[in-house]
Amino acid sequence: MPFTLVLPDNYPWVALAASSTFWLCAYQVINVSGFRRKAGVKYPQLYADKAEQEKSLDAMKFNCAQRAHANTLENLPGVLFATMLSGVYFPTATAATCGVWVVGRLLYTIGYSTGNPAKRNAYGGWLSSLSLLGTKLDWRRHPVRVWVWRKMLSWIMFTPRDRVIHFRLYEWRQFKSAVCPVMALSICLNIVHFYFQPVL
Repeated sequence: MPFTLVLPDNYPWVALAASSTFWLCAYQVINVSGFRRKAGVKYPQLYADKAEQEKSLDAMKFNCAQRAHANTLENLPGVLFATMLSGVYFPTATAATCGVWVVGRLLYTIGYSTGNPAKRNAYGGWLSSLSLLGTKLDWRRHPVRVWVWRKMLSWIMFTPRDRVIHFRLYEWRQFKSAVCPVMALSICLNIVHFYFQPVL
């Protein structure tokens, strides 16, 4: 069965925002290489060991810079997938969100590379986490989200009432156990959208 995907006129902004992640990673690689050289950590050792880290601030900075880079690589596949997919429906907002994520990751790297892990969000690194909420703000028309909503609605409509109440209590327990405020806010947004927005 043939499938045609029509991209919006301003989709190139999405591609540009997604490709900016390459420059972010390039900066992080250069940053890590500089700290590796200063710390004297030889390849293929991924991190300085604990003894080296306690003796040398350079080794600690290298470990922090390496961790900032690794954390970005852990998040990058999901960010790129969400950017390319959401960009089909909301190109301008998605490009802006991805751009904010890249800037937030850059600030996160600068803060983390000071050698004090507590400073990883001091310069605005939290922007990268906050910007990901932008993909959740208006997903009503997204086909995957609509499918999930319809499945959940059909489950609730054709399920005995006690099971629905149990489901909601379980959701509340999960909500209370969320330690990250960004995750808690994301859950709230999803609940609000699920209960108060029309299913299209």
